[in-house]
Amino acid sequence: NHPAWSPDGKQIAYLYVQHGGLPIELWLMDANGDNVIHLIDFPIAFTDVDWSPNGEWLAFVSGEKYDNCGDIYIVKPDGTNLTRLTNLSGCATDVTWSPDGKYLALVVREIPDEMRCQIYIMDATGANLIAVGEEEELRIEDIDWGLP
Repeated sequence: NHPAWSPDGKQIAYLYVQHGGLPIELWLMDANGDNVIHLIDFPIAFTDVDWSPNGEWLAFVSGEKYDNCGDIYIVKPDGTNLTRLTNLSGCATDVTWSPDGKYLALVVREIPDEMRCQIYIMDATGANLIAVGEEEELRIEDIDWGLP
C-alpha cells in the first residue's frame, strides 16, 4: 500500500499490512522487485510515505497515537537515523516534502474530531512549525506542493 518512488526511480518505499490489518510496516525494494527489506520496527500510520527530493530521507506519519495518524518522523532509506520531528497535541495525517527539500507540509487533525484539520509547514529539521490558513471544518486527506 501507498507506494512511493525514490527521486532517482531506483527504489520504491511502501507500507506492508499483514492479514488482519496490523502491524503496518515500512518496507523498501528495488524498482525491479529485488532487495526487499523491512526498514524499521516502528508503528507506521496507514498514510503516504514521502521521499525527500535528494533521496536521502523518507518522511512518514507514526502510528503511535492511532492507526491512521500520529507524529512526523524521518528515516534514512537504509533504516538508520530514525528521527522524530513533531510532538503534536493533535494527530498528523499526511506529510510531504517541499520541492527544494527545505520544508515539510503536514495535515493535523484534532483528536477526537476528525473533521477539524489544519495545514502546517515546518523546516525539514522539525523547527518553526507554523499554521497555514485557518483551521477547517472539513477532513483534509492529502496535500502537496505546487511548482513555481
